[in-house]
Amino acid sequence: MYQYSEAPTTLFPRFWKAKAIVTYNEDAHMVRVVVPLSSSLYDIQPGTFYYLMVLNKWNFWESHPFTVASVSGSDYSGPEAEQSSPLLRPAPIAEPTGYSEKSQRQMTFLIRPYESFTARLKEYAEAEQPKPATLRVAIDGPYGKVLPLVNFNKVVFIVGGSGIVVPVSYLKMLTSSTRPEVVEIHWAIRQPALAIDVLDRELRDALGNERVKIAVYVTGVERRRTADEAVYREVEWRSGRVKVEETVDRALNAGDDGSLAVVTSGPGRMADETRRIVAARMVPSLPRIEYFEESFECISYQTSPSQQDDQAHIVFRLPDAKTEIWIATATQGKAVGYEVGQGREILSRWTTTDQKVRVSPALVNENIAEHQNLVQFEIAAQRTPLVDFPVTTGHDDNALLWVSIYSLWLHPQFRQNDLVAIVVNSAKLGEYLRCTGLGVISPFSAAQSTTTEVPADAIFWLHREAFWQGAGAPDSQTWLRFRPEVTQFPGFSTNVDFPTQLSFTRSGNVTTVHPARPPKPVPGTLLYSRYIVEVGQQLQIYHIDANNPEHFSHYAKWQNSDRVNAGWRERGPDEHHREYLAAQLADPHTMSCVFAWDGELAGYTEIGYVREDNVAVFIAAGCNVVIGEHDQNAHFLVGEEKFRGGKRYQAANSSLKHTAFLRDPRTRQIIGEPEFGKNNLNIHERFIPIEKKKRFHLPHKTSMLITLSRDRFFQEGHLV
Repeated sequence: MYQYSEAPTTLFPRFWKAKAIVTYNEDAHMVRVVVPLSSSLYDIQPGTFYYLMVLNKWNFWESHPFTVASVSGSDYSGPEAEQSSPLLRPAPIAEPTGYSEKSQRQMTFLIRPYESFTARLKEYAEAEQPKPATLRVAIDGPYGKVLPLVNFNKVVFIVGGSGIVVPVSYLKMLTSSTRPEVVEIHWAIRQPALAIDVLDRELRDALGNERVKIAVYVTGVERRRTADEAVYREVEWRSGRVKVEETVDRALNAGDDGSLAVVTSGPGRMADETRRIVAARMVPSLPRIEYFEESFECISYQTSPSQQDDQAHIVFRLPDAKTEIWIATATQGKAVGYEVGQGREILSRWTTTDQKVRVSPALVNENIAEHQNLVQFEIAAQRTPLVDFPVTTGHDDNALLWVSIYSLWLHPQFRQNDLVAIVVNSAKLGEYLRCTGLGVISPFSAAQSTTTEVPADAIFWLHREAFWQGAGAPDSQTWLRFRPEVTQFPGFSTNVDFPTQLSFTRSGNVTTVHPARPPKPVPGTLLYSRYIVEVGQQLQIYHIDANNPEHFSHYAKWQNSDRVNAGWRERGPDEHHREYLAAQLADPHTMSCVFAWDGELAGYTEIGYVREDNVAVFIAAGCNVVIGEHDQNAHFLVGEEKFRGGKRYQAANSSLKHTAFLRDPRTRQIIGEPEFGKNNLNIHERFIPIEKKKRFHLPHKTSMLITLSRDRFFQEGHLV
């Protein structure tokens, strides 16, 4: 099974500036960005992506990656395109004499607008309607790698939303070569207008091709209307979601023994389901089948548009893993609202008002300051207390506000905002926000206060980073489920960190002084719990218990597997594994853990303090890293094959970092030393804002020294 990941290019990526044409189709909710390529000396290869930057005075530093949907005036390579194909192929240099705009090559990007960068593209286009908008942009690329799809007899694309750009980018190459013999595109969408728009433009040349079959699955309200009935008739329209298992089995049982490639690009659940189904069919009795997953994260670590299509109604569980909450968009006329509920009951509402308020800090000049619509909070008139949600008497409304803010940060409309401006119209709720740090009074609010007494109409700023640090969370609903100085003896010393006291370690390569470390929990204790929306399951991290047969058997199986042993080098008999875990338990600076998805064990992790770790000796000089007294490190492996890759890897790894930062608020950075040259380093860069410091040597491997700062993690980390 092959999961797509970035790879080095054969030629260096280019960086150039151009004037792009930007249009917005309101019915399809799609932005088209067309970029001229007259200055490029290369043909664009399918499946590659480019970073776009809008060159204006607002947010000019933002750079976001998008896959090229199509290229006009350029043929993709045919059968010779192998897995190692260069991303850029030399093209003849055009003669300057006689050049005309009509002959200019162009590449097209299809972008779903949601927030931040993509929302601004939509605004630029709307401002110039009905004419196209012209923007000065900078383009950096290409990146990525061409998939070897021409080596298969059949190719099946299973995509969602704007993930359609992946099959669109490959179609010209696939239909101009002798293989594959059959190309199927199964496309799930919420808005039929999007399908009609793309079918009428980017996919028009493929319609009617006997080798290409397209099925559109409408998961929203059906409105299958198009001015060109021929376009409509060439496509099979279905209601509901893609039946992945049925689709894969039909392709395998088509009456021949040809090889099959299955490619996904869409929501995490779709990718997980497809990966599982393909893996189960990789047996000698069936034709050759391989799995490819096209996915990457934006620099801002936002959810891809194709995933957001599937998330108009968000359902999640609180950290207790029992209380289920939902948030849904609810519009009344022109007003946009967001209802928060449990079961069939509405608990609270957020309403976007017409009032524009400033959300840029006071130090930012007014001419470039950003403004947002003020969001108003309201508790439902009639409701029952949250089930199994114990809070201190008299603080039910505070707990509900926290749950409602949690819901807001998970909604696609807000999850990537740095802050949201709100008003709660309650002095009591305002005091709760102010005192816990969950919200701060906007410096531009007409109502101000410097004490714990807060005016009811004060405008608050909710900072994303404050929420994910645990500000204002009820004791029963914290993601970190164990912290000895807080949870072991409720009511005693809960307002201080573990006190600083001198300690000393002399072991192996290490001789150092450092603060005394808090005690570890009893083996088997639940440390962390968070529901992962993009996976649809609860992720939980436990202190490993070697005396628990389930924990130990899974750990031994994982370490003895060829894949894990290649990196961890801990293969051995049970006695070896028990000795290793016993040494980990006896060492106060490190803790071994297992993590599980909805109670099913999936992998193993270690977190510890760097000062006392053997690696500290090798990074003490020449690496531009100062190891703080409370800085930590983390190691991570996914043991179960079915839980590998995609959103699960991202969520589990991010949760481990989240655990480390939450368990010691004095930790300023997490330091890592992954093996140099391995793909997991590229994967890390997509969803965690790590900094590469230096390539260096350890006795057993060559590593890349990386750091993850606390501030950047809580500001940019992907925790959905």
